[in-house]
Amino acid sequence: MASRNIKNEYADMVGVFEVFAMIDDYEDETFRREDLMETVERYGGYDLPATFCKRDAYTGRRNVFRCLLCDCDVTSVQTLVTHKNGKKHVSKVMQKKQADFGEPAVPVSLPRVKAKVAATKRPADDNGRPLRDFLESCGEAVIGLEFVKEILPVRGRGDRPMYSCTLDGCKSAWGSAVDMFNHVKNALHLKNTLMRANPDNDHMKAMSKNQVQTAAMEFEELNHGGPANRDFSQIMVVRDDDRYREISKRRRDWSEKKDKLSSNNPNLMPVAVRRPHHDSYDASKDPDSAYYFEEVKVFSF
Repeated sequence: MASRNIKNEYADMVGVFEVFAMIDDYEDETFRREDLMETVERYGGYDLPATFCKRDAYTGRRNVFRCLLCDCDVTSVQTLVTHKNGKKHVSKVMQKKQADFGEPAVPVSLPRVKAKVAATKRPADDNGRPLRDFLESCGEAVIGLEFVKEILPVRGRGDRPMYSCTLDGCKSAWGSAVDMFNHVKNALHLKNTLMRANPDNDHMKAMSKNQVQTAAMEFEELNHGGPANRDFSQIMVVRDDDRYREISKRRRDWSEKKDKLSSNNPNLMPVAVRRPHHDSYDASKDPDSAYYFEEVKVFSF
């Protein structure tokens, strides 16, 4: 039995969290459920690794936490910490301590101090640096890098890289490394990536910004091993002079929707482009043509 006074980031008493194993959607009966305090003891009393709940590629087995007080499952170490600090969970822990050890319960009506989220500072300029430089030091959730393109000229050296996102719902995202850095951390990109990976999950469409951030962090931990193990080779490098020139000269308010509207709207096209050209067209009879002339009939008396 684990000791109550083991110090760790998740719990300070037994009977709060359990650890069990899953294979696909079923519990692995060969793995004995154990209290989280026992698990921490087996890891030397230190914090669990971020990959503790990552699915094993060979066996399909993964670890899951069970909160006995809130009656819910937690599927990553990061989410476990978030759950442990939640108001509902903290209140139930206090009630359990009062019941088991006679400790005074903290009134749940006390004002809750909102924890400060260590968000990555928005860089002012990329100074020609690639997107990878910004992502390496980013502790926030970043997923969907396989939809990002890094665009460079064919023979350019030292040219400022430009970027675009090809993910459905994000195709108007483009710009410098700083622009794309802020985009891939944005809730819109995270949600679109999650919906692409889980097309049958209709609940994702209604997720709040905080729920998206939590789900994205969990997704990155399970599939990529967390921020420390990001695979930057997923970013596709495209060397194309025309493409680089086009994206570099775009107006700041450019979007794919506006571009399509302008290319399909005849009122936004030059007259010479939108006028139908066919065999029966006679420029001399078109009032808008430079070759137009009006026939003057002369009457004799």
